[in-house]
Amino acid sequence: MGRDILHFATDGSEAEKAQHRDSGVKTSSISSVPNTLKPPEPTIRNGTKRRQTGNDRREKRREQRKRTNEAHEFRSEAKIWDLYMDDAEREAKDRVDLWTTGLDSLLIFAGLFAGIVSSFVIESRDDLLEESEQNLLSDIRDALRGGSIMQIVQIPVSAKWINGLWLLSLYITLFSAIMGVLAKDWLAKFVPANTKREAEDAYHRYKLDMQAESWYLEEVITLIPFLVQIAAFLFFLGLIIQSIGDDQTLGHMLLAFCISGLVVYFTMTFLPLLIPSSPFKTPLSDLLLWLKGVLLSFRDWEQSPGTQSQLKMDINDGLADILYTKLIQSPKPHYVDEAVAEIALPSFQKKWIDFLCRNDSPQFMLTRFQRCVVSRSDNVNRRNDTLCNHLLAFLQLVDRCEEVFRNAKPEEETGLLQQYSVLLDVLRTSLQPGYPFHRWNTLPEALRPLLFGVRAQILNLLSMLPVRYQSAENAGSLVDFHPDELADRPWEMGFQAIRSSHRLHVMLGACRGVVQGENNVKLVSTCLLSLWLAKAGHTVSETGRTSEWAGNIDAKERGLVDALALEFLSRLYGSVVSSWKEMAVDAFNDISVMYGVEPIRPHQPVSQTLVSMLPMRNRTYQIHAINYEGTLYLWTVIKGAIPQLVETALDLLQVDARDPALQLAKNLLYPPIGVESLVNEMKDAVVNYIKSTLAQNWETSAVSQILDDLVWLLKDDRDQPRDPPRFRFPWDFPLSANDFLFFEDTIESLVDPIVNCAIHSEFTFIRDLAQETLQLLYQNDGLRLLIKVDAFRLLEEVISSPSSFGSHLRSAVGVAEVFVDQLELSPKNLKMLTELVGGDEDYYDVNLPSLRLLSVICKDFELTDEAIDATRTALQSFQGQPTVGGDTDQRAYAPWIPLLADMTKKVYFPEAISLMLKARIKSESDYDLDKARIEELFVSGEFGDESAYVEGLEAAIPPDLRVVLQGPHENWYHKEKWVNLLVVLSRRAGLSETAKRALEAVAKDIRDGIEARPVQNSEEHETPVSEPQDDIEHDVGITASEYLQKSTISQSLRQSLYDTDPNDRKTWVHVLGIVTGYSPLSFPDGPAILLQLALHEYDNEVRTGCLESLLRLIPEADTRDLVKDGILDNFGAFIDHSHWAVRSTYIQILAGLGVHDDCELSDTVLNKIKSAAVSDSDYDVRSEAISALSTLLVQGGAKYREKVQEIVKEFFEAALDEPYWNVRDQWVKLVSYFIKDGEFPGLSKLFKVVIEANDPFGEGMKTLQRLLDDAKIRASIAPKLGKALASSLATAPFGVDTPLASLKAITRPDPEHEDNGHQIWVDMILVLSQNADFQALPKLIELVVKEESDSSTFASLDALLQGVKLSEPIDIVLPKSLDLALKIDPSKQAVRSAAINLFGALLGYINGQSNFPVYESFLGRSGDSQLMARLADIAVKDADYIFRRDATQLFKVIYNKGLSRWHEPAKATLPKLLDNALKGQDGVLRENAIFAYESLTTTSPGEFMTHTMQYDLFLQPLPSLLRIFLIDGDDYRQAGIEKILFENFKVGAIEPKVYQDMFMAIPPIITNMTTAGKNIALRLIETHPMTPETAVKMAHQLAPALRSTSSSLTRSAAVELLSALYAKYKHEKPLLIESAISEIISLALDDKDDVGGIRSTSIQLLAAFISAPPLFDAPEGGLSQVGTVLRQITPLATKFMALLEVEHLRPSVVELLSHMSTDAAVRETITLRIISAIFGSDSTSVALVGHAELLTQLISDGRFECTATDYMVIFLASAWSSLPQLSAYRLKILTALSVRYSRNTIRPHIETDPGIFKDLVDWFTLALFGRHATVHEVTTWGSRCGIWLAATRNQPDLESELEAAPLLDKGLVQEPEEMSIISDTSDRRKAPAHNTTLSSREASARAQSIIDVTQDP
Repeated sequence: MGRDILHFATDGSEAEKAQHRDSGVKTSSISSVPNTLKPPEPTIRNGTKRRQTGNDRREKRREQRKRTNEAHEFRSEAKIWDLYMDDAEREAKDRVDLWTTGLDSLLIFAGLFAGIVSSFVIESRDDLLEESEQNLLSDIRDALRGGSIMQIVQIPVSAKWINGLWLLSLYITLFSAIMGVLAKDWLAKFVPANTKREAEDAYHRYKLDMQAESWYLEEVITLIPFLVQIAAFLFFLGLIIQSIGDDQTLGHMLLAFCISGLVVYFTMTFLPLLIPSSPFKTPLSDLLLWLKGVLLSFRDWEQSPGTQSQLKMDINDGLADILYTKLIQSPKPHYVDEAVAEIALPSFQKKWIDFLCRNDSPQFMLTRFQRCVVSRSDNVNRRNDTLCNHLLAFLQLVDRCEEVFRNAKPEEETGLLQQYSVLLDVLRTSLQPGYPFHRWNTLPEALRPLLFGVRAQILNLLSMLPVRYQSAENAGSLVDFHPDELADRPWEMGFQAIRSSHRLHVMLGACRGVVQGENNVKLVSTCLLSLWLAKAGHTVSETGRTSEWAGNIDAKERGLVDALALEFLSRLYGSVVSSWKEMAVDAFNDISVMYGVEPIRPHQPVSQTLVSMLPMRNRTYQIHAINYEGTLYLWTVIKGAIPQLVETALDLLQVDARDPALQLAKNLLYPPIGVESLVNEMKDAVVNYIKSTLAQNWETSAVSQILDDLVWLLKDDRDQPRDPPRFRFPWDFPLSANDFLFFEDTIESLVDPIVNCAIHSEFTFIRDLAQETLQLLYQNDGLRLLIKVDAFRLLEEVISSPSSFGSHLRSAVGVAEVFVDQLELSPKNLKMLTELVGGDEDYYDVNLPSLRLLSVICKDFELTDEAIDATRTALQSFQGQPTVGGDTDQRAYAPWIPLLADMTKKVYFPEAISLMLKARIKSESDYDLDKARIEELFVSGEFGDESAYVEGLEAAIPPDLRVVLQGPHENWYHKEKWVNLLVVLSRRAGLSETAKRALEAVAKDIRDGIEARPVQNSEEHETPVSEPQDDIEHDVGITASEYLQKSTISQSLRQSLYDTDPNDRKTWVHVLGIVTGYSPLSFPDGPAILLQLALHEYDNEVRTGCLESLLRLIPEADTRDLVKDGILDNFGAFIDHSHWAVRSTYIQILAGLGVHDDCELSDTVLNKIKSAAVSDSDYDVRSEAISALSTLLVQGGAKYREKVQEIVKEFFEAALDEPYWNVRDQWVKLVSYFIKDGEFPGLSKLFKVVIEANDPFGEGMKTLQRLLDDAKIRASIAPKLGKALASSLATAPFGVDTPLASLKAITRPDPEHEDNGHQIWVDMILVLSQNADFQALPKLIELVVKEESDSSTFASLDALLQGVKLSEPIDIVLPKSLDLALKIDPSKQAVRSAAINLFGALLGYINGQSNFPVYESFLGRSGDSQLMARLADIAVKDADYIFRRDATQLFKVIYNKGLSRWHEPAKATLPKLLDNALKGQDGVLRENAIFAYESLTTTSPGEFMTHTMQYDLFLQPLPSLLRIFLIDGDDYRQAGIEKILFENFKVGAIEPKVYQDMFMAIPPIITNMTTAGKNIALRLIETHPMTPETAVKMAHQLAPALRSTSSSLTRSAAVELLSALYAKYKHEKPLLIESAISEIISLALDDKDDVGGIRSTSIQLLAAFISAPPLFDAPEGGLSQVGTVLRQITPLATKFMALLEVEHLRPSVVELLSHMSTDAAVRETITLRIISAIFGSDSTSVALVGHAELLTQLISDGRFECTATDYMVIFLASAWSSLPQLSAYRLKILTALSVRYSRNTIRPHIETDPGIFKDLVDWFTLALFGRHATVHEVTTWGSRCGIWLAATRNQPDLESELEAAPLLDKGLVQEPEEMSIISDTSDRRKAPAHNTTLSSREASARAQSIIDVTQDP
């Protein structure tokens, strides 16, 4: 672009040259007369007299020519006359040659023909004479024939005709010859010899042509040959007559030939009339054609008189006719082009332009122009010149037409429109597609400016026409640029060169477009003039030269032009301002789709554009809009933007924009005086945002964040401190935050979205979180009354929705559970819920939650009879549903039982029996509570109507309750449960019969199976079909014949059992056992069958099942008798069986038999049991055998006591060494029955076994507790138990955990609850056990064991110690013991834990509570330092996290409880140890130290860090801690220290001294600081308080790092830290970094050192330093020193601008230059550099982008004020921003311009003080006229622009000012200060204007300061 920049030409305008040529110089700017055609100059060689004569002649000719030229209105030497002469003379010559040739032939033919005719005439003459020889001969002949000789001679009539015809033929021939001779003379004069080619010659030629035409010369010449042809015809006619007279046959023959020839002749004559393309014609043809033309001309003349061509007697009229008819209408393009070139000349008179306007010349010109545009030529320059001439010619026509219409009277309007209709139609046509003026870029680039000028004039002309004369089709494109054209940025023509001859025309078009053009024309014109104005300003700034005015333009005229230019500049400024709005809309729409927003409609105010920028997915646009939305200018329109603003402020995705948006939203809560508050709008916007966000299923992060924030607000015990939710900010105004107010205002609006989210969200965790929110809301008593939720309606909607899933139904039911007390318990709703319970939906998602809800409703709420009936009816319909009666998950049935049970108690509901029984059978476990509940319910007899419930039971019993061995074995497991249940139900009298019938059926099936009989068909039961069980898996060694071969079971039963699956066989034997026990008389062989199966079954599980069935038969005497003998007889087979389960079950059977009186076990059996208890290989069998001995001992009476006692005595000692705990526990249990006092042998070992078992709930501990429950035994065993416990605590090889657990279990007063006193006592016992010198430990334990302890036993440690005699005082013993216990030993962790807990308890700290009594008296002072050292070691060095935490907590307790005794020891130990660990190389110790420091500084609710603790514990290790934080790169350690410094060091809780030491520790380690450490240091400065004095000290320590260090990273860190310090303390210490300014500047400009962004940071620091003064006054002298530094930086503006090409430095440089531009001189330098980058030849794309960003910032900050360069940039910015490479800045520039500079500041000074705009006017005139302002240019522009301005002078003001009017009326926007421009640059620099406009950052700072002041109490 730079190479195409216009350099204003130094030559005059083309118009001025043309005027000079018209006054005497005969040269043409378009074409010159060839030298060969110029008359030769006479050569005079001898004598003065001859030279005088020659000079006189030349002088006379010159004078004559001058007079002639003055009379001529056309240029005499114009080339068009030469062209016309060439064509006209050539045409005349050709015609003359043609005619001459014909005449010559005619004369020859006429001569010959005349001779022939003459001979015939002479010969035929005798026939007319009576005395002719022929007549005499005829008489003689007649006489000879007999006639009279005297008869009169008769002349034949034919002879007369023949002679007459031939004489006439001869006459015509001779006459035509005479006419031919005359015609040749005429033709000689028609083509005179002429060597000149001037206008007079052309007119002479034109006159000859017109004369020949008007006198029908061609027709006359054409008539001459026709006369000869007539003569020939007459001759032939006479010849025919003569021939017929001579010989009729011959005559007829000749007649035939003549007729045929005549036909041919007439055919050739009329063919051209009928077929114009016929080449045959005769002179008669020409004559007839001429006659036809004459007739037609007469007819046309009658219709349109005066249209026939007439000879123009005036030379000018003739020349005009030549131009129109011979050149413009010429088919030769070159002739038309030359004619157009002549018309395009400024000297072409308006009279003849008007002449051309009124005829069809424009149509011919447009046709040729169009062809020239579409054609291509090798000579580009010539083509461009031709196109240029056409443009200028059309401009002439348009200017003339516009002048005529402008000066016309209203009554003349219609006539003029008719006269100029052709021109207007042509102009309209030229704007249509395919024509030259359709678009601005249809011509080559060099001609586009001129094309724009012409097109603008055309559009303005057409827009002047009355509406009724404007074309309806494409009306918009006929008066304005098409909107699509703007996309091609036509104003970029302003960057290219413009020919000096075109400048005025282009400028006139642009000026008129600004003043009178339609919207798009005005926009393009405005942008072009702005660019040309800026370009002129750039030229003046570089050259110092303005326009040179012609000498004949006086000062007054120039003053008028300047005044007019100033007025136009004011109008241009207004047009520029009005264009910003539309361009901003276009710029927004261009990028709207890219950034995810909808386009906006045209003609929207800039405020709407800014509002629409808020939701853009681009942070820069959002922040830009936010900055301007906060200005006072837009306060009244910000209301409409509040929803978008709030959305941006709360949107999680808009990370960078959300904080500025939130700050702006907060600022808007504090409106200025007189402005309506926006608090309600903010609240509504927040609520709407929350509602819309909760409705978005896809945005899980935003939804979860809102719900999480709501949960946090609702929870009373907030688990962790955090910032309040962002959406609560409107409720922080004007009072402090109140969560209840927030919910009170929003609850009604938010409940429905939250409920909807809890039900319909696609994500489970969102639904759960929403449901938790609803629970918390409803649990709040203050909010409960405000919440109304129709949960059943919502549930119904979900059920009816086809898109709902089971999870949605579950959530809807969950919502109903939350609002259960609001449910409308109508029959309809309960029926719906009941149907949901039993539906076929997902059980866990739908059925089970619905079932729980229904159970709660039925249990806790009173239901109406109708509701109960509806529920019962619905439940009845579930009899056959899979959930109750089908085969689904067995866990699905248990929850039905409570519901059905509650229903049966509330209402008569016999059907519930069936449902409950089915649910019980289907449930998973046989041992659950529901089983007992059902059995109790049925057996208790609570039912009212016995028969109904019996019927329910009958209905519940499955019809297929068959246990057919030979049939299918389906659901035998459930059938077994049914059999068990029926046995229970049979105990109730009312149900026994029903149960008995069912059991008899089962028993019958069992009996039939035993007897191998097929089951008979019956009406009630279906006959099972026996099928071979081919898929049964058997032992590979067992065949059907071998199966149970040795048993006494029948073959048929054996076969049936063999064909049954082992699992089903086990179920069958269980059922057999049940029915045998139920009806032993019916199955006398049942026990035998079970015994045989137990003996001979190969499957051990079946064997065990058989024994289990036999075990069930033992309790009853009848069945026991059947079993007893077989069990005992096969003793050896079972007791020695290889399978442990068989042995174990058999031992249980023996124990069951032995306890009854009718069966006493023999010694053999007892010995076998003893052997099994002592030596069985399986520990479960051993345990079961010992348990059997215990059973025989307890339940069998004295008959087994002696034997069991012997076994105990024999094996007790060895049994206690049993490796398996369950076996030992059984031995302990067995032995305990023989312990009567403390003298029992082995009692100590038993205690040891129990203690080491470490099972507080095991049999051993139960046994020990049982012994202790006996007071007698308790007292006797207490000493041994105390010694055992003390010994175990002191010498336990595997730690003290086991004896400690036993000690706690034995001495705990309440097993269900922990007692603090008891725990302290246990800890003290454990600690004392570590002191080998302390001998009273067993006694201490014994005292507690002897007494039955309760809650008061451990109430006081003093009381516990009083009963024990100590060798040393407790305050000596206990410190020693604590010292030993606190010693770090990995093997004694429990001891160390007890010591820590005991020490805390002595200090009054138990279980995290510090409100307990203090027992400091138990600790002597001599060991304080040692104890603190031990605790410090644990806090830092212990490997156990819990110990370190608890030890560290004790240090906090010491300071929090004010135990000053321990302060000095703590201060002397822990800080030093922490510091050494942090400095050391041991990573583990470092981590432990960091954790300890973190624990010390962490405060829970209610805690605080005392000042003493901070000084004693925090200060010493803090530098080391900070060093690790800033240097070490370990993420784990970083996280811990980060929590310490940023969470624990809370503002207000930490002493300033701590902060001071922390900050002063940073500079010494800056040389080793990592990048992460630097960032942390910056964060510390930002978030933590620091006194200004500390900031100064820190800055002074950082400054040397900028000079002395060689590390770039260090310099970078120093600069950034200084920047952070200055940003925080610039108000208090404005000279904080003054001493480092020089180094900072050097770093900023050093292109070789940019490590770590040092240059950018340095520039940012400089920008901060020279920025505008703070809001409040700085200390005295501060501002003046800052100004001094500013003057130091100012001369470097150019160097800083060069850095704009460095992309990563650009933002910082832009900010710096923006602040520097507050100085007018600096701003002028910056502005000129920007313009130089735009128009300079060496500008690059990178430079343009950098300058565009700078310009954007300057405009946004409102830096431009009142200088000419400021106005120049304002004019330029919008047009320049349209460049494609600057598209990213276009919208921001346009919106910023609209906000900052929409007031026209030129207009007020036009009348009062126009001189202040002198520079601007000079630049504008340079843009208008170039370097030389001629009279013609000045006059033309002045006259026309004056007319245009006058016509629009009274139009309304700018739209932008109208938009700001309401604000001005309210006083919200102040009028801008009067701008003044000082022409002298030096004066302007001496008096810089004060900038009253705040930048975006300053505006935000001001608003924040206002908030701070208003919130400051």
